[in-house]
Amino acid sequence: RYTNLHIATSNSPLKGGKLSVYEGGIRVPLIFQWKGKIKQGKWSHVPVDCNDIFPTLLELAGKDVKQVYSEQRIDGRSLTPLLKDVNNTQNAYERDTFIWHYPLNLVYTNPDDNLPLTPHSAIRVSNYKLIVDWYGRLKLFDIDTDILEENNLAGKMPEKTRELFMALCSWLDNNVEDRYLAHPNPD
Repeated sequence: RYTNLHIATSNSPLKGGKLSVYEGGIRVPLIFQWKGKIKQGKWSHVPVDCNDIFPTLLELAGKDVKQVYSEQRIDGRSLTPLLKDVNNTQNAYERDTFIWHYPLNLVYTNPDDNLPLTPHSAIRVSNYKLIVDWYGRLKLFDIDTDILEENNLAGKMPEKTRELFMALCSWLDNNVEDRYLAHPNPD
């Protein structure tokens, strides 16, 4: 059953919508136009993150991005290498890990079971993405072969699931205040 919220946030045919860590909630187009600097009609399928926009603009403005990285904590990486090498064949765009964390209960239902969407997190390393919700469920997907996120590989690939889960937990412990993490209800 779809509500107006589902229709308004749909990124069909991808699963989920805004406020979720499924591809329908996090996969959106990013377009650059710069006359005389960026060739028209080029497409890149390299995943990037909105945090990459700030260091990209810094570099395009002539700032030494490596110096900024050393002085400030910046999650993003400059996208300027992708403006010329759209397939990243030179591996100059160095990001292959992406993390999302939504610590709020939302007025949105999980596309898998229509239960309320509880706080949830996800990590993507290369083509594998692990989704963790506060019900304690782990869902592992190979985004390259299953962009619709229909085939949960967690049971078939326990080592990869554990590897990504541990990396996600480590990142959450080091980057998220305790009040935004899951804890048992004392009541």
